[in-house]
This record gives sequence, structure tokens and C-alpha cells, in this order.
Amino acid sequence: MQIGCVPHSKAGNAWVRYGHGRPHDPAQAIPAAAHYLVDHGASRPYVAKVKQLAGRYAQGDGRR
Repeated sequence: MQIGCVPHSKAGNAWVRYGHGRPHDPAQAIPAAAHYLVDHGASRPYVAKVKQLAGRYAQGDGRR
């Protein structure tokens, strides 16, 4: 789940603002993407679901 990591992209480099660590590490990229989504109008319940799934993924349970 990469967010604006492409230099010179229209979205800019959102990772500088929202991310920490490595953008290709799901445990670091997913929370950054959730913060990005909230700041750009996503509903809090949707972001909560993203974070819940990220937690499952981090524990090795990729099931929905």
C-alpha cells in the first residue's frame, strides 16, 4: 500500500508527511496510508477497518 512515493508524481511525496521507515514494509505503510486517507476525506470507519486488517496482516493472518 504505497502512498505518493513516486518522485515528481501529481500527489507529491506523501510518504515524507505520513510515513516513517520503509514504504514497502506493510507494517509501516498501512498506518501511513490510513492517516493519509483520513486527511483526504475517508470516513473514520473505513480507516478503522484498514487498521484492523493491518493488525491481522502483521500477526500473519491475512484473512478478512
